[in-house]
Amino acid sequence: MGSSFKSTHDLVEALRAHARFLRSQGGGKRLQMQLASLRGAGLPGVDLSEAILPGADFTESVLRKASFSRADLYAADFTEADLRQAQFSRADIRGAVFRGAAMGEADLSGADLRPGAYADTSLKLVGARKSMRHRARASRLRLNAGATVFDAADLEGATFKDTDLCSTDLTNANLVNADLSGSRISNAVFANANLAGADFSGAYLENIDLRGAILAGANFSNARLIDVQIPADTGALDDEIRDKLDNHLLWLGSLGRQGERADFARLDLSGLDLRGCNLTGADFTEARLSGTLLDDAVLDFTVLRNTDLCFASLDRARLDGVFMPGAVLRMASLKDASFGEARLYRHDLRKKPGRPWPAQMAGADLKNADLRFTTFVGTDLSDVNFIGAKVDAATFDGCRMGPGMKGALRERGARVHTKH
Repeated sequence: MGSSFKSTHDLVEALRAHARFLRSQGGGKRLQMQLASLRGAGLPGVDLSEAILPGADFTESVLRKASFSRADLYAADFTEADLRQAQFSRADIRGAVFRGAAMGEADLSGADLRPGAYADTSLKLVGARKSMRHRARASRLRLNAGATVFDAADLEGATFKDTDLCSTDLTNANLVNADLSGSRISNAVFANANLAGADFSGAYLENIDLRGAILAGANFSNARLIDVQIPADTGALDDEIRDKLDNHLLWLGSLGRQGERADFARLDLSGLDLRGCNLTGADFTEARLSGTLLDDAVLDFTVLRNTDLCFASLDRARLDGVFMPGAVLRMASLKDASFGEARLYRHDLRKKPGRPWPAQMAGADLKNADLRFTTFVGTDLSDVNFIGAKVDAATFDGCRMGPGMKGALRERGARVHTKH
């Protein structure tokens, strides 16, 4: 089997033969192709039910209302594809990637999303003319492709009814009003996901961390929850702060169409308990957060310019793409926190899509801060004060920092990599 169609005519003929196969007509032939290249294809409404397309590349393709029911799409790549109202019922999408895809009202009922390895050991790469993308997809097929990825996918109104979502990655996904009733969800990742109005009735959830997720109006009736961590209870906060947080969650959940971005600039929030809160994109410019509890909080793209975070606790907090030049974090605890590069996709309107946004910490004061096991990826650490900071087992990957700082951090037990 080849990996691409020689011409548009060949593709059209293959689709016609597949249509005859589905209708049990003469001359029909099931579409079977490993690593098929359909990148950027315009195929709205196409019927690829029961097709065998492991490792196929549908990146940026237009597939509105397409049908993939019962198809073999193991490790296929649908990154940023238009899959609105597409059908994936009972399809094999183990290890498939839907990163940044538009999947509003898509039907994934009974789809196979379990981790698994590809059984066909005959797959080979022949010749040096194969592209790097082709080789990467082939490697993903030959190895265990891992979990199905819906990172930053727009799944508003999508159906996962009675679906096994074991280990699925739904980080940053939009699942507003999605139907997950009767589904089985274990070890899945919902970091920063929007689950407003989602239906989990009768579902089984085990070992799920929902901190940072938006759960307004979600239905968990008759659901069985085992070791499920939910967002922080903000009921103890005063009315003004709680209203700001509620409006902020609405702003996040509606991608800015409703609610309002939280503006805490120059406010005194010292000592508040904001553990597990989703504060993505909030503005804390010159605010006072001394001793504030922010453990497990989501602070992606948050503005912390010249913010006082002395003695604050940010253990396990996520600060991807945070903007905090001049912030003061003396004696703060940031154990196992992460300062990574955040990347947004087409349906997220808060930043320009398609490029990474690194954390900005130039001039921050981290004197005596606890940074053990903390990860910094691509972070601007120019002129940061690390005097007395605990950095053993911390990771600095591709960060920008002053001369001599890399060696000094290595001597103190940190892992420092020049590129990432």
